[in-house]
Amino acid sequence: MLSQDDYERWIMFVTLNSFQGQDDNQEIMKLIAIKPLHLIKKAFRLGPKRTLALAQNKLRAKIFSVYWRNKALSKNAHHTWDVIAARYHFSSSFGDFFIKLQSRSMPIVNYLALDVPREKLIMLADNYVEKRFDILGSGLQHFTTMPWHEDFRLKAQDQTADSYFPADTFYQDIEIHIGESEQLIKDIKVPWELSRFQHLLVLGQAYEKAGNHKYVQACAEHIQDWIEHNPFMLGTNWVCPMEVGLRSIHWILAFEYFKKADLPESFWRQFVCTLYDHLFYLENNWEVYDGVTSNHYLSDLVGYLYLCLFFKDLSGMEAKRVWCFAQILQECEKQVFEEGTSYEGSTAYHRLVTELFMHAYVLARDQELTKPILFEQKLGRMLEFIEWCTPQGGSLVTIGDHDSGCVTHAGITKLMRDLFQTQEIAERKGFPSFGLSVIKNNIWHVTLRHHTYQARQPSGHFHNDVGSITLAVNGIPLFIDPGSYLYTPSRIWRNHFRSASVHNTMFVQNHEPIPFDERLFALSLSEKNYEMVEFEDCRLISHNELYSRFDVSLTREVKLCENEQTLIIQDKVGYGRNFSDNLLIWNFTLSPEIQAIEKDQKVLFLHEGKILATMFSSSLQFKIFPSWDSLDYGKKVASFCLQASLREMNDLIHEIRIHLHA
Repeated sequence: MLSQDDYERWIMFVTLNSFQGQDDNQEIMKLIAIKPLHLIKKAFRLGPKRTLALAQNKLRAKIFSVYWRNKALSKNAHHTWDVIAARYHFSSSFGDFFIKLQSRSMPIVNYLALDVPREKLIMLADNYVEKRFDILGSGLQHFTTMPWHEDFRLKAQDQTADSYFPADTFYQDIEIHIGESEQLIKDIKVPWELSRFQHLLVLGQAYEKAGNHKYVQACAEHIQDWIEHNPFMLGTNWVCPMEVGLRSIHWILAFEYFKKADLPESFWRQFVCTLYDHLFYLENNWEVYDGVTSNHYLSDLVGYLYLCLFFKDLSGMEAKRVWCFAQILQECEKQVFEEGTSYEGSTAYHRLVTELFMHAYVLARDQELTKPILFEQKLGRMLEFIEWCTPQGGSLVTIGDHDSGCVTHAGITKLMRDLFQTQEIAERKGFPSFGLSVIKNNIWHVTLRHHTYQARQPSGHFHNDVGSITLAVNGIPLFIDPGSYLYTPSRIWRNHFRSASVHNTMFVQNHEPIPFDERLFALSLSEKNYEMVEFEDCRLISHNELYSRFDVSLTREVKLCENEQTLIIQDKVGYGRNFSDNLLIWNFTLSPEIQAIEKDQKVLFLHEGKILATMFSSSLQFKIFPSWDSLDYGKKVASFCLQASLREMNDLIHEIRIHLHA
């Protein structure tokens, strides 16, 4: 049996010599298990340098898997302090190392104060002490034992459902199944969300304010229980590196609150060694797929940056920290367009990556690390995009996927935002790389989606929403994106919520502009650059030819009248001689806060019993139908939508007017 050090030297040797000869190439083919034709196509697409890196990474991953699977299944994969100290030539005792940990501080905790009254903070913390959690639409659940491997939300809805995930299986062997009907199956995001330990920030701040030792005890009990039921590399909560990175962040933040509390050294030794397991895991499981990265890889890196700083007293950690921060800067360059928008095409994920970059920025600032001015400027523009996409007095509008994800419950705090100078919001702005244009003033907030896409972008969080609008009046949402509801528990619900039929646009009945396939996290988007058109008046235009197979093109113009009392939506349908009698549908999904009433060929929109606005079209007769909205992941609420249909192309232009109620 190879020792761990011998194993790592073997990996290095094989990797560095992986392309030395024909025999080696044949072995690589066997280990990587890529068919030759597939390899040739991929190599042509990636180029020789990236192909070599990919082959080396796959070989390394294969060797890692073989070696660590056996150790994990024998529950002998975790690192002890003696192993860690020997590896990093740390000659002092754990007690000495822990004293160094206690003596340092991470000022980032000062930026993460929860924006809630003291009474609510204590109430939340007390719920966690009593093992009461509300996660991803579960409602407040009271646990006798922590369900680290269970979709307890599904269990609460159906006691007979299969809600458990394997706890003693090697993490690479765990499959995430996809539900094929409207009946939901278990959702792995539920145990993942619980195992992020975001509640530790609440316990820490409650302890800081109230000084009650029960918060210390709850933190220690939850961490010890998790370690006991999640052996290194076994079970649900080692499947996704992103989750490992985010959990690392919360454990380290909790340490800042509880490091001087009365807890035994044995607990802290186990805590530190398990955190090192997290670091080691991330080093061998980066979420880079054929060179494509997303918020997952960024979460890996930010969690790893926290870990490098936590273990900074070990030799070599400085070099790892330098590499990690350089990777984060590189990802900002790659994942964020110059205009300051995330290339994943979702406002919710944009907010998540902004928060991740903010954590990296504040950590670098506290450690007096060099931060390029271009990085700072781009972060400022990312904040501006969030501001543009937020109605006055309202909440961030949803464009694309929304899984309620955040780094911490504190989110992007005012103290973080205050580190940057942002420009004032004008009345209209376009974000051509993201594919969104916005009208924003004290009364109206309108967004219009455009067809724009570059091949380097991951398409997993895009929806079929080209031409769709969102609309809020006086901060009250009127037309909204319906959200995402769920990912893997139901293919039917997943595709329903990302379909054109529930977005606020025009579509051909029973046909998606971009057809769905077996993939839940991809759309076959065609490359398209969108160029902003500037007008003297407050006007937005979106044009697309995504229904060209039906010989149809669609153009939407949204215009705010000078008196700012009327918004005009003008839709132009272009069609060719091959157009058949496919039914063209207009849809507007209403916020659950809005009641719609048909009256005298108009639609009245009521909010809290008062008329907010009216809608009228001379060529389209809208009817009210039941619908669904999902404002948070895992929840769907009954709402309504407006729909109108058009079978014959007698009129090419259809105008919809929305008037503010006097």
